[in-house]
Amino acid sequence: MSDLFPQLIKKCSTCKTWRSVNSFSCDKTRKDGLQNKCKLCSKKHYQDNIEYYNEYNKQWKIQNPEYFKKHYQDNIEHYKKWNKRWRLDNKEYYEKYRKQYYQDNQEEINERNKQYYQENKEKVSECQKQWKLENPEYNKQWNLDNPEYAKQWRLDNPETSRGYVRKRRALKRQVSELYTKEDELKTLELFDHQCANCGSTDNLCIDHHYPLSRGHALSLENAVVLCKSCNSSKGNKLPGEFYEIGDRLYIEDKLRFYQGYQLEE
Repeated sequence: MSDLFPQLIKKCSTCKTWRSVNSFSCDKTRKDGLQNKCKLCSKKHYQDNIEYYNEYNKQWKIQNPEYFKKHYQDNIEHYKKWNKRWRLDNKEYYEKYRKQYYQDNQEEINERNKQYYQENKEKVSECQKQWKLENPEYNKQWNLDNPEYAKQWRLDNPETSRGYVRKRRALKRQVSELYTKEDELKTLELFDHQCANCGSTDNLCIDHHYPLSRGHALSLENAVVLCKSCNSSKGNKLPGEFYEIGDRLYIEDKLRFYQGYQLEE
């Protein structure tokens, strides 16, 4: 049979079945350039001896670090796709392994992350901003689940925290901010004592509708009620950068109650 189709079929040395040459993996060391076992038999053999192969591959990588490193660099896109697919197919195992690895190497990982941050501050900052824009609900939920984090951070970083306070006071003096306790009560009543963004009635605070960092003082015409989580998420964004269009129109319609309020793009 092999004489009839010498280049199209081959007999597997294990299952003794004649198969298409496409059913065999390549092997440059053999005359025909193909392995003796078909792919099905090779796969079964690998699965039956997976522990042996895992240990063998592990030792080989240790003994040949330069070869493996070069091969990885030459085929990095292939490895990325393969790793991504493997993590999706083994999600539970991967999460368990990742958590355990972090616990066993926490100091080393933290040091490596610090070093990377120092060398790539602008890139990291840009990625963080982009991620927060794409995942606003996660950031909001995290603030709700970790209310003590900000307080603890201020205790752990007193000098940096005082620097932020001094900078904010200086900005307030520059714009002549004169917002009183009576004004705060008026703003709370205007927004029915609830967050203008999510409707929460817990942990309310007064926020600049247009941010102080962009030259806008806190006043009756520029004050809005937000919960601490929404206030933290908003930061120094302009209204159009943070609110949905419906929420923004609702807030600015409320603020028109005060004479002289003008919309700003």
